[in-house]
Amino acid sequence: MRFLFVFIVSSVSSLVSSVSSLAAQEAGSAPPDGGLSAVVEGPRATNTSPGSADEPLELKRQTANQLWSAGKITEAANRYREILRRDELDTSQISHRGVDLFSLGSMLVELNRFDEAKSCFERVLVLYRDHPVDSAEVLASLAGVQIIQGSFVEAERSLKIAIAAFTKYVGANDIRTARAWNINAWLYTIWGRISDAEEASRKAQAIAEHVMPPDNVERCRFLDYRAEYLAAIGRFTDAEKLWRQATALLQKSQGEASPQYDSIYLHLAQAYSWTGEYKLAQGMLKQFLEIERQFLPAGSIAQAVGLAELGNTYTHLRQYADAESTLMRSMDMLARFSHSVPLTDAFVGAYLGDYYMSRGRWSDAENSYRKAMELRRQAAPDSALVAASMTELAAALEKLKRKDEAKKFKEQAQAILAVQHNPGSSGQTVDVKSFRAK
Repeated sequence: MRFLFVFIVSSVSSLVSSVSSLAAQEAGSAPPDGGLSAVVEGPRATNTSPGSADEPLELKRQTANQLWSAGKITEAANRYREILRRDELDTSQISHRGVDLFSLGSMLVELNRFDEAKSCFERVLVLYRDHPVDSAEVLASLAGVQIIQGSFVEAERSLKIAIAAFTKYVGANDIRTARAWNINAWLYTIWGRISDAEEASRKAQAIAEHVMPPDNVERCRFLDYRAEYLAAIGRFTDAEKLWRQATALLQKSQGEASPQYDSIYLHLAQAYSWTGEYKLAQGMLKQFLEIERQFLPAGSIAQAVGLAELGNTYTHLRQYADAESTLMRSMDMLARFSHSVPLTDAFVGAYLGDYYMSRGRWSDAENSYRKAMELRRQAAPDSALVAASMTELAAALEKLKRKDEAKKFKEQAQAILAVQHNPGSSGQTVDVKSFRAK
């Protein structure tokens, strides 16, 4: 099973919505003091047409945000690029610049352009160095990108600063503090630091339950991340219950076609796969992919992960032609982004290795598992992810009659897991579809 890695990928869309919702809510409203949290008067009526060179910047922001809300992210991002060019020329717009950069960065995350998004967030941090709460919001978003790219140490540093700032300036029980703890729990779960993940998850849950109404749809994000943690420690039944609870809340609040929290469908599909209910998993995965295609028809990292999960169900059901074609579609889609998300490449490659094992193609399986292991080693050495790859690689080597080499990797995997005291991670991986701004 590859729980841990699907968590990273599925977290692309859901995490963006978690940490970057501020941009969607407040973009286009410039705070008088340059901070992200204040708002000012909206655009005045004008006779200029939308998109024209003379269109007031306030109206351009409004139009861009409407495109964003409609799922036309590329068009919205292009509008914000134009807005920022005009910001640079108009000194009266300096108070807007941080919000505009944050909005663009959030859209770039949704478009899987992580390096450009990081650049935007880093520029905002320079502008808001004297605004600790706003800087903490940006650091939480930056940490999300760092996690996606496998920069766990940097992400941990960003989150520690963000949590400290939120705790000091808005309080330990503020929802912004809860969101940062929730992302922290996600990081530690992926990293295999289970005791740290438990502490962060517990704090996030306690604050959310204290400050959020029971029917608040944002509870889905907290339920989702808590379920990921429970699955990581082997409590699959409890995890499935939370995902079902989140799904029910989501459908009641937004219907079934919301892209903001659709990672929950992906995760519930995983839960079905874990228990061998592959037909149920396929139905949930197809629902997830349909929502994603409406949102990003050209493809995305999240869709690549969904296709990999779907391909895996075909492998288990011995529908081998469908398995191979679906996994190859996933690999082809991922090839457009793998330079910035190597852990996702490793995840999909491991599922391809499973397919090769099922077909008796031992050498192909070895190559897939070995590549996945090396990619994971670069991002998170001595982690549960690496141990999982070593175990898988050992199985392929045994089939190739290379017993001594297989034994060596098995022993290394056991040593890693023993040091981490992580009983739930044996034989598992990670996920990436929770990073979306809406």
